[in-house]
Amino acid sequence: MTDMPEQYPHSVIALASYPRSGSALAQMILYECFGLTTVRQKPTGYFSGPLIKYFGDPNQTQGGARTVRQRVEAGETDIVFKTHKLARAAPEFQRAIVIVRDGRAAVRSFARFRTEISKTLTTIEEVITDRRFSWSRNVASWLDDKRPKLLLRFEDLVNPSAQALTQIGAYMGRPVTGEFTAKVDELRQVRPAYFQNAGNAESVELIEREYGDLFWEHHGDTMRRLGYVR
Repeated sequence: MTDMPEQYPHSVIALASYPRSGSALAQMILYECFGLTTVRQKPTGYFSGPLIKYFGDPNQTQGGARTVRQRVEAGETDIVFKTHKLARAAPEFQRAIVIVRDGRAAVRSFARFRTEISKTLTTIEEVITDRRFSWSRNVASWLDDKRPKLLLRFEDLVNPSAQALTQIGAYMGRPVTGEFTAKVDELRQVRPAYFQNAGNAESVELIEREYGDLFWEHHGDTMRRLGYVR
């Protein structure tokens, strides 16, 4: 789904998603294939060292809204910032690239991420029923936002096709200038806890087997809206 953008003198673009839905993949694609680094809200060491070749120098991409304002004031265009916030709570932007993933895979991965990376013991059931940081609430906020958007699916980003790159390039108004070289196995060797299973099947099967009714009670409307079925 694409809403083609108008021409903005300083286009600020949200790279928006619920956590663990593919924003890191999108960042790598934007950097490797289009030469665009993504501003991140918080400093992180996850993408430094050997991963700089996929994400760009982290010293140039951290700082959130402040960095965005500085780049706008410097006359830059196509400034991309990564956010997991709701659309209304994100820093000011003119358009967005919205990444969505099958909610069953996203909630399982987020529960694992919080437990293993954030060191906050979190169950899948807690993530499914969390109203404050709900998968459905996050996704719906971006789908309902009236500003132009490009909707991309995690499943299409794992090994991006020429068609996917052409779609991104058309939306960004940029030619493809490089190849996507990142490999999940290599990324996992560097950051095993961060880069987990690149597929959905195992998580979908687990959620359906152990939490199916609970998950669809809380997220069925949004899943059907995106075309995901049981």
